[in-house]
Amino acid sequence: KADARQTPIGFLPRATDIDTSGLEVPDDTMQQLLAVDHDAWRGELEGIGEYLAGLGDRVPEALWEEHRRVVAALAAS
Repeated sequence: KADARQTPIGFLPRATDIDTSGLEVPDDTMQQLLAVDHDAWRGELEGIGEYLAGLGDRVPEALWEEHRRVVAALAAS
């Protein structure tokens, strides 16, 4: 079990909760790996929305709801 932090895209582990024993991974690298690039995610979600729209009625409403949730969370942060 590990602690996690809530982000606009979901829960992410804390760098200190990832066992990097035997690896040479500097702390700043771990922070970069676990960072959320809001601008990049906004662009990604735009593309995902276009893709889902192309699938028409075959997309479950729950998937659209999750897409809207993440878009709204990114906009609020």
